[in-house]
Amino acid sequence: MNKKFVMVIVLLVVVLAAPAGGGYLSRMRLETVIASMNRNNPDLNVTLVKYSQGWLASDVEITVEAAGDFDKAWRQLQKAKGADMPMRLRFRGRLQHGPLPLQGKGIAFRPMLGGMHLRLVEAPGGVDLSRLRYEFIVTLGLTGGGNAQLRVPKVRLDLPGNVVFDWQGGYLRIGFDTALTRIDAKGEIPALSFAAPGKGGFVMKGLRLEGDSSEPIEDLPIGDAEMEIKNIRIDALDPRTGQGKQVAIDDLQIHSKGSFSKGLVDYRGSVSVSSFQAGRFRAGPARMVIRLERLHGESLAKLNRGIREMKRNAGSPQEKGMMMMGLMFGTIGPLLEHGPTLTIEPFSIQTPEGTVTGRLRLGFDTSNKAALGNIFTLKNAVVADMAVDVPQKVLLYLIRLEVTGEMARSGATVDEQEVNRIVQARLRQMLETSRFGQMFQLDNGVYRFRFHLEKGRMTLNGRPYTPRPIIRRRMH
Repeated sequence: MNKKFVMVIVLLVVVLAAPAGGGYLSRMRLETVIASMNRNNPDLNVTLVKYSQGWLASDVEITVEAAGDFDKAWRQLQKAKGADMPMRLRFRGRLQHGPLPLQGKGIAFRPMLGGMHLRLVEAPGGVDLSRLRYEFIVTLGLTGGGNAQLRVPKVRLDLPGNVVFDWQGGYLRIGFDTALTRIDAKGEIPALSFAAPGKGGFVMKGLRLEGDSSEPIEDLPIGDAEMEIKNIRIDALDPRTGQGKQVAIDDLQIHSKGSFSKGLVDYRGSVSVSSFQAGRFRAGPARMVIRLERLHGESLAKLNRGIREMKRNAGSPQEKGMMMMGLMFGTIGPLLEHGPTLTIEPFSIQTPEGTVTGRLRLGFDTSNKAALGNIFTLKNAVVADMAVDVPQKVLLYLIRLEVTGEMARSGATVDEQEVNRIVQARLRQMLETSRFGQMFQLDNGVYRFRFHLEKGRMTLNGRPYTPRPIIRRRMH
C-alpha cells in the first residue's frame, strides 16, 4: 500500500477522532473545575447534571445550589414568606469540542479544549428568563484552566411598583486554572439606574473592577484588586411630602495589594473619594490607607481551612461556635508570633470648615509569649496608639446643620442670632453630658483624642483610663 495513502488515512482518522477526544477531555476538565469550586466554596454546591457527548459537540447541564449556612439562611427566608423554593440556578449549553471549535457563534476560532454558550433556564423567584438578553461563554484551554465571560447589552425594563431599571451594558471576564488556585478578573458597568416616581432613585456610573489572586501556599489566596466608581447618586423621597435627601459620592476608589515573602503576608489597601454629600452635609476629599503586615502565612491557611470545614459541618450554631473557639485557640499564637501590625494612616476627611484627621497603630509585644498564645490574656500583649483631631469649627458646622434643618422642617424662621445661641448651647451640652466631652480635649481650637494601650494598661489623653463595662450587672 502506498505510504502516502497510509499517511493520509492516519491523518484523517486523527482529524475525525480529535473532536471526540476533545469532548472526552472536556468532560474530565469540567468535572475537575467543578470539584475545585465545591472544595473552595462550602456555601455552594455545583453539579454537572448532564453531559451528553457527541462528535463535534456535547449537551451540558449544570446546577448551582445553596449549601451549608447559605442554604439554611435561604430556607429561613423562604419560611418567613410562607414559601418553599430552593435556591437553585440551572444552566444549559452546547459545548463545541476542540482542538478547533467548528461551530458555535461567538466562540473564538482558536485552539482550545472546548467552548460553550450557557443559558440560565431556572432561577428562584419566578423570573421570566426569556426576557433576559446576555452572552455567557465558557472556554476550556488546551493546557488547563479556562475563562468565563458574561456580557449584558443595554436594556431598559419596567419593573413592579412603577420602577424603571436602566442598564447601559457591561461585562465580566474571569480567567482560572483547573484547580482554581490562580484567578484573574476584569469587568465594567458604564451606568445603571433605578427610578420610581415619587419615591426616588439610584444612579451609578463608571464602575470598573480588576483583580487577580494566586496561592503561594495551599489555601492561602493572595492578590491585588481595585474598584473605581465615578458617581453614585441616591435620592430618597418621602411620598407624602415629596421632600427627601440626596446621598452622592464622586470618584470612589478602593485598592488592595497582597504580598507573600519568607512565610509572611502583607496587605495594603486604600479607600478614597473626591467628594461626599448626605443631605446638606458636604465633605471631600477623604482618604484612608490601611496596612496589615507580618501575618504568618501557614497559620492564615490553617484558619481558612478550619473555617471552610466549619461551614460544611451540619452542627448547631452553638457547636459551630465551639469549633470556632477551638480553631482560634489553635492558631492565635503562631499567627501573632512574628509581631503583625495594623496601621491606618493617613485618615482624613476635609469639610468646608476644616479637616478631620486620625491614625491607628496596633501591634503585639512578641516577648510576651504567654499572652500571645491565650485569647483571654491577649490584651496584655497588645500595643496600640490611636489619635483623632476634630477642629472646633467642624463640630460647630455639624451642629449648625442639625439646628437649621430642624428649624426648616418645623417651618420656623431661621434667625441667625437665634441659631448661634442654640448651637453654642448644644455644644456645651455635648461637652458636659456626652462621651465626646469625656474623650476629647480642646487644644488650640482642635478637639484631640489620644489613646494608648500597652501591657494591659490604658491611658486617655495622657491619663490612666479604665473603660466603663459594656454590660452593667443589675443589683438585686
